[in-house]
Formats: sequence, structure tokens, C-alpha cells
Amino acid sequence: MKDLQTDEPCITFRFHPNVNEETFRLAIQVARDSGGHPAFYNDTTAITYLLSLGFTLKEARNWGICGCIEPQVLGKTDFQSNPGYFNPIKILDITLHNGYDPVTELHLGIDSGDPKSFTCIEDLMEAYKKQLDFFMEKFVTLANRTLSAHAFTLPTITGSCFSVGCIEQGKLLQQKGSYHHYSAVGVAGIANMIDSFAAIEECVFNKKYLTMEELINLLDTNFQGNEPMRQMLINKAPKFGNNIEQVDKYSHWLINLLDESAKRFKDSHGGPYTILVATQAYNVEMGKLVGATPDGRFGGTPLADNASPSVGMDVNGPTAVVNSLACCDELIPQSGLLLNQRFDPAVVAGEKGIDIIEAVFRAHFAQNGFHIQINVLDDETLRAAQKDPDKYRNILVRVAGYSAYFVDLSEEIQNNIIERTIQRGL
Repeated sequence: MKDLQTDEPCITFRFHPNVNEETFRLAIQVARDSGGHPAFYNDTTAITYLLSLGFTLKEARNWGICGCIEPQVLGKTDFQSNPGYFNPIKILDITLHNGYDPVTELHLGIDSGDPKSFTCIEDLMEAYKKQLDFFMEKFVTLANRTLSAHAFTLPTITGSCFSVGCIEQGKLLQQKGSYHHYSAVGVAGIANMIDSFAAIEECVFNKKYLTMEELINLLDTNFQGNEPMRQMLINKAPKFGNNIEQVDKYSHWLINLLDESAKRFKDSHGGPYTILVATQAYNVEMGKLVGATPDGRFGGTPLADNASPSVGMDVNGPTAVVNSLACCDELIPQSGLLLNQRFDPAVVAGEKGIDIIEAVFRAHFAQNGFHIQINVLDDETLRAAQKDPDKYRNILVRVAGYSAYFVDLSEEIQNNIIERTIQRGL
């Protein structure tokens, strides 16, 4: 990979506690110098996921990646890596309007209570849960109908020939030919959700800087003419990614809530739904459907990418980021959480730089962290590539579960990558 400088094939490095140190550091060096390849995964966490989904230990040890980061046992399952993307912060947008969507101007949700009458954060949490369960059922119903239709319109005959169980039972994958069935619900923008609840708790209910009615009016006007109030929501409330318990507690609540809501249903093959926190680049598109949010984000702008903190909000270093993510309890979402981290090239240069990156990786994996990947590029280089793409054709960046040539990405996605926090230490 160091020699080839190519975006394909996508390479994975499986970390375990007894990994060869020289090999591990070589992989880190290649990722630092070659555009993000390989991505790093925790072998122990992946095996734990698959054991909980019914695979034997022997099967689980032979795992590989499907989709972006989703672990599976190849040839042993009809796993649906992503029936669609679920947008939790959009549901908060609807909850704050009691079932009404201010973007489409339609009453899409259920009546979950007038937020202006809520007296504590627990009232909002309960209303949000009702809306989430309602929309999860809609999501699963649509996904199951789509997957069922695939059995008739797109039968996977070749894939079925190479999946254990299909020939033995004389059934295609879509006819439950394999012995293991499960699907993943892709979730986007968790940092926006976590930061929004922390902002409401701190600024509305704890410090009473504003009322729920005033907050909703701010969101409905996209903070127009109220920049000081937007800055107050940003600066007076703690932010996910900084190892602060007051905000990180909402990460566990959200991930557990999503998992429990999805687990109420079976996929079209009778298997469980798992949670996957990964967005590819859809955080940009999904953000266009969401109005202003209580974390201070303007309406229509990108959501936080994957399981990463909101851009610019993680200011305590990468170790604080992985500590915050650990609060999610990464063993709950059985299809994993995707974490992007960006480092200053000057800080992680040489052997000392590899020491820094290795320390972050080991801190992450020691807390059941599943996945982490890096970009090591400065803003000046990326901005220059935008202006003169022919001169920078060989720059590779890590987007989500894949690398891509930076100049081939859309300007919106390029800007979203540039806006990611640059880590300058531990």
C-alpha cells in the first residue's frame, strides 16, 4: 500500500492485544503517509459482535468487512449491510415541533407533547423516544418490503452459490438460504444529537438562559439576527468528544435507545436489526433535510460525520475523543461505529508521530473501540488541491469506510473533510 498509492482495494488492519509491534507501527506509518489506508479495527470487539449474533467462535474469528465497517463472516450469512440511513437529529427536529416537520411543512410524526410545556430534560427524552419508535417502525417496514422485493427482482444466484446453506437447502440468499440472518440500520449525526440534548439541559433547564419557546423560535428562524444566542448554545454547553461526563452520558442513552428500538423488529429474513454508526458522505445530504438544531448548527448544513464529534467541537485532543466514544458502550451497536480523526502532519512526523498515533489507537481499543481511521493533511494542501486539482491528483483521503482521491470528491464533501478538527497532540 505504501508503494501503490491507490484508493483500491480497501485494506483493513485487525488489531489485537498481542499484535506484532513492528507490524502495527508499519501499518500506522502507511496510514499516515499514504492517504488513510489501512483502517484499523479491534479484533476482540468484532468477534464479540459476531458471537452475540449467533456465530460460533471458530466462525467469528474468520470475520471480514462488508460495506464500510460492518463485520461479518464471509460466506455464512445473507447480512444486509445497510438497508438505509436513519437520521436521529431529524427526529429531534420533529419532536421539538410535536410531530410537525418545519422543513417539509407536513405533520409527519405523532403527537408527543408540546415541548414548550416541558419542565425538565426527561420530558424531552420521553417525547423523543416516542417519535423515534414511531419512525423506526416506518423505516423497518419500508426496508423489509424492499428486501423482500429483491427476492423476485434481483435474485443473487451467483452469491448464493458461494454461501453456505444455499445449495444444501436449495434456496437463494433472499429465500433464507444461509444459516445466519441479520441487517444493519445506518445511523448518522450522533454528535449533533448528543450536543443538542446537552445544550438544552444546560441552557434551558439548568441555567435558564432561555426558555423552550425561545429556543424553538431561534431554530425556526435559523438564528437569523441572533448570533449571540447561537454562540451561547455553542459555548455555554459541553460538547461530545472532550471527555466530559455531562454530555457524554447522552451518547450511551442514544445508542442504547436506537438499539432497543431496532431490536423490536425482525428483518425480512427473520433476523435481528443491528445498529451501525456510519454515514459515508450522506451526512452532507441528510443535513439539507434538517433545520437548525440546538447545538448551534445552522439549518441545511452537514451533520457530524459518522461517529465523530461535530466539526471543531472536540478541543481536548484525540484521547478525549476516544474516551467520549467509549461512553457509548461500543459493544451495543453490533455493526460498529466509524471514527474519523485528522492529525497535523507536523505533529505526527517521524517516529515520535507514530508514537502519538499508536497511543491514541491503543487507548481506543483498550475501551472496546471498534474502528478508527486517520487523515494526515493540512488545510493549505487541501485548499490548494481545490484550486488546482491537476497538480494534486495523487492526494488520497479517508472519507468513511473507504479512501478516495480528494480532487474527485464533490466540493461539499471536500469542504466537510477540511472542516474536520486537526489534532495537534494527545
